[in-house]
Amino acid sequence: MHAGGLAGLLGKDRTIALVVDRFYWPSRKRDVHRILSQYRTCQLTETKRYNTGLYNPLPILRAPSKDISMDFVLGLLRTSCGLDSISVMVDRFSKMAHFIACSKKDDASHVAKLVFREVVRLHGLPTSIMSDRDVKFMSYFWKT
Repeated sequence: MHAGGLAGLLGKDRTIALVVDRFYWPSRKRDVHRILSQYRTCQLTETKRYNTGLYNPLPILRAPSKDISMDFVLGLLRTSCGLDSISVMVDRFSKMAHFIACSKKDDASHVAKLVFREVVRLHGLPTSIMSDRDVKFMSYFWKT
């Protein structure tokens, strides 16, 4: 049940659920748990889950063009200019969006220039920029 057929390695909980649905013996959950704890591949691929804490809600916005969110659409076909991505910048208050063609290889300094050319020029400097990029990217972006 654990690694047979097309199922692949399902993990401890799903394997126990499959065994409980199909078979019965008095100590089936304990036996399956014991067998899986001895299975080396399971031990190597089992991830540890950490409680990351509660999510903090975003503050309620009072004015447009002060807080923006930034994300990228990657994996598009390359244009004749060599651009293969779209930078999406959205005003979180009014939901107005700017779609800017860019390259996947662009670094934080080039993205900062795009923000100034397309957003700051029209709406002024935002007070906050929210992104799902890593901390290093955002740190260098703000320094630039």
